[in-house]
Amino acid sequence: MPRLLIDDATKRFESNREKNRKKLWRNVKKFSDGLKKIGFNDNSNSHIFPIIIGNEKIAMEFGKYLFKNGIFAQPIRYPTVSRNHARIRISITARLTDEQIAKSLYVLENAKSKFHLI
Repeated sequence: MPRLLIDDATKRFESNREKNRKKLWRNVKKFSDGLKKIGFNDNSNSHIFPIIIGNEKIAMEFGKYLFKNGIFAQPIRYPTVSRNHARIRISITARLTDEQIAKSLYVLENAKSKFHLI
């Protein structure tokens, strides 16, 4: 690849880096605050949120429910985590809109009720 194209791409990437970083952390805070409000423990210090489910089968069903409702969130279960410590892993990005975060929280709140999680 010609050097000029690499330099141009690098400049465009770096020009948005700070803006995207700030947007990411605004989204993380908004999602974190929403999780707390609907009663999920927020044990994250990053843009990756583990939603502890416990039971592996319920975690898989929870993940399917989220997917059917427009949210891609990975169920994590044994052997990746200890037995009965299954979780849903949600990653927040700078590209998410306020509406997408609000919808995600709405679906998570409904899933929490549907699967009788405390």
